[in-house]
Amino acid sequence: MGLYGGASAKFALAGAQQIPLVLRGKAPVGSWAAFLIGGAVNGGRVLANWPGLSPERLYQNRDLAPTMDLRSIAKAVLKDHMGLPEPDLDRFVFPRSERIEPYPEIVLT
Repeated sequence: MGLYGGASAKFALAGAQQIPLVLRGKAPVGSWAAFLIGGAVNGGRVLANWPGLSPERLYQNRDLAPTMDLRSIAKAVLKDHMGLPEPDLDRFVFPRSERIEPYPEIVLT
């Protein structure tokens, strides 16, 4: 795997139109992008469910509609890469998130 073969990192960025709200601590529900990098990441792909840009598909008639809960990505990294038990993720890290499954096959094991 090379020098950084076991490393992974997660970055989440808000959509540009929402950044002022995020900086004020008022993060809205909306479109975000997550980037995973590192040797432990099963990469080389884009994970997305494209909702389209037609007016009836936009969230609140202005933003790209969210189609994936980013907690599923974070849960996959914490569970499969860091070894945290899934019940602890649901109880302590992301309370009341039992219905959100860790995204499969993101981390190379």
